[in-house]
Amino acid sequence: MSEIIPLKWVEKGSFMSPDGVTHVKIWKTFFPLTLIVALGIGLLWSWYIAMFVIIGWGFHGFGIDPDLDLSGFNRSEALWSKLIITIPLIGWSTFYARIFQKWGGHRSIWTHGFIISTFIRLMFFGLPFLWWFRQHWIDDLTREFFGMYIGMSISDNLHIIADMITGEMNFFSRIGGKNIFLKRIMKIWFDYPPTKKNDY
Repeated sequence: MSEIIPLKWVEKGSFMSPDGVTHVKIWKTFFPLTLIVALGIGLLWSWYIAMFVIIGWGFHGFGIDPDLDLSGFNRSEALWSKLIITIPLIGWSTFYARIFQKWGGHRSIWTHGFIISTFIRLMFFGLPFLWWFRQHWIDDLTREFFGMYIGMSISDNLHIIADMITGEMNFFSRIGGKNIFLKRIMKIWFDYPPTKKNDY
């Protein structure tokens, strides 16, 4: 397959920005964490909301992730291009990327910030569906959106933390630390930086 940026890992100064394959590996590895959260919500509150926690977690695998702020043909758009029904999402995500390229660019607080970026993404990609359901459904979807927000927050925060450890948002290096231990974990668990370049 021809090279699509930023599907590959790319060198950024002295660090390696995590690629789409690495983020998906992390997302899959930490599914038990989401399952525990969902079980806790189900046991203590509502199994209905717990179901939407899992759905929100699954959005990352479907392409709704922090890197939608990248202009060009990104991992999510490559995924959506495979199905006719999801092709309209490419245009919507391009609109999203152009907005946030103007408001801080890639990895700004609006797209890679804890709590706030997940809420913005959920509203941006969920409001069209919310509007449609409000026309045909009695439920206002507040519970559903709350459950999805929790699930998305877990997957988004793992994505952001990975970028902080190895990418341009390298928090430890900014404060003068040497995050060798965390980088070693990334290498052992997720083969990152990759032994060979990944492709889709």
